[in-house]
Amino acid sequence: MGIPSGNTYSRVYSDLSLCSDTSYMEYTYHRVLMELIQMWTFAGTITKSKNIMALYDSQYLKQLVREKGQSRRIKLLSESTTINSTFDIFIAHSFLDKEEVEGLYIELTDQGYSVYVDWIIDPHLDRHNVTKETAAWIRARLRASRSLILAISENEQMSKWTPWELGYVDGHTTKCSILPVSAQAHGHRSFKGKEYLSLYPYIKKARIDLREDLYLVDSPNRFVLLDEWVKKNAGPRLSSVNIDSL
Repeated sequence: MGIPSGNTYSRVYSDLSLCSDTSYMEYTYHRVLMELIQMWTFAGTITKSKNIMALYDSQYLKQLVREKGQSRRIKLLSESTTINSTFDIFIAHSFLDKEEVEGLYIELTDQGYSVYVDWIIDPHLDRHNVTKETAAWIRARLRASRSLILAISENEQMSKWTPWELGYVDGHTTKCSILPVSAQAHGHRSFKGKEYLSLYPYIKKARIDLREDLYLVDSPNRFVLLDEWVKKNAGPRLSSVNIDSL
């Protein structure tokens, strides 16, 4: 047996993607979460090489909010999105990480990506309650997004929506990635102890050839520019550079 594949997630999440009854969705959510925990636990026992990940510094993201948050909110008021709007990146997250997520939103939009964050783009949604209407709206936003990034902290506790969002995209397009956020700045900024995250590539900012960019990293010597992965469906490529050493 190996690490669960996209086909496994497609099977696991088939009920959620089709369900229309709220109580059934809640039941299925808990069943799916238990399956995910079992898969993550198993994957962690056999995959040790990828549980050290580059981290975004929480303080860096919060500083972006202090510097640019107000002007970005004013800009959003002059823009409009509809249910038919499309996005490069859907950010899945725990609401407890709100300030860091806003900083990540600023970071990515500054680099030219169109980014969906539920409470920024759709402030009318009540994600504390699982309803048919909210599920349908989020499902439409997921389908309208080219990729999904799960922003996760070292002490992350999954929201009731995050496993569903992650599994829905993984089962349909497999374009999912992890962006770990550290509460403190580290010398090497490494992320340990979340073995199940080895199921997905992760995002790292690195300087290669005198240029700093965001990369999608599958392993220290296999990575690709995030822009190429998001917009051109390019996969990680073998490199002589060890990106984890940068």
